Amino acid sequence: MKRSGFLRRHTPIRRKGKSRFPRRRCQPYLDWLKAQACRITGKRTGDWFSWLPLRGFRTVYYPFQIVVDPMHVKSRGAGGQDLWNALSVAHHLHEESHRIGVKSFAKKYGVNLEALAAEQTRQWLDTSAGRAWLVEHPEQSGVIWGASERGNPQ
Repeated sequence: MKRSGFLRRHTPIRRKGKSRFPRRRCQPYLDWLKAQACRITGKRTGDWFSWLPLRGFRTVYYPFQIVVDPMHVKSRGAGGQDLWNALSVAHHLHEESHRIGVKSFAKKYGVNLEALAAEQTRQWLDTSAGRAWLVEHPEQSGVIWGASERGNPQ
């Protein structure tokens, strides 16, 4: 039996380094989030934190330095964008949210992640960097101002 060669792909391979969702990205906002305190622990990047893992009857503390990451409530792959959807959390908590899921994470820590993300977006839009970004991207103004009046994104 003769081979016909490689099968043709129906979908083209995406080029590396190019975003699939360029209009949903707001890099100045993500950079600002990294400089903020964690919304769960209140710690900032560089602060020390002791973590108590469950090790049976022994109590062992592991000290480590906090790194704050932006966490998306609705993933970007699922259609989430940066504004009204991202908040600053410590890296180990961000990993935990991926491990147990966003809904379980919010229930475990007793927080409303959507409300925290909306609050942080409002704080950023009140800064000069947020206002400058909005002037450069007028297509986002309808979504942002319409959402801020109701308290959540459209």
